[in-house]
Amino acid sequence: MRRRLTRYFLRHPLSGVLPRKFKIAFEGCAEDHAVTSINDIGWRARIVDGRKGWKMTVAGGTSILPVNGYVLYDFLPVEEMLDVAEAVRACLPQLRRLQASAARTG
Repeated sequence: MRRRLTRYFLRHPLSGVLPRKFKIAFEGCAEDHAVTSINDIGWRARIVDGRKGWKMTVAGGTSILPVNGYVLYDFLPVEEMLDVAEAVRACLPQLRRLQASAARTG
């Protein structure tokens, strides 16, 4: 799936407007070695009721003080991955502005 998502974003006409350091992390182990929650999009493999899917986090940060992202889906079926990733890509700039504004106002 990581290759499929990479190809999708690289071939997408809007890929040129992604932030300079847009980070996506994948983890397939029970332990989160990739620290998925501090990336723009984090995917942790899960199997629920025999179905393959992902726990998805968004809007993490890796600045001086790493920030955990928000859990967008505790379980997202594999089939919905590309659609949801596209929606996150479209909404992430607005979320970043809200986070920056909240940080400035304390």
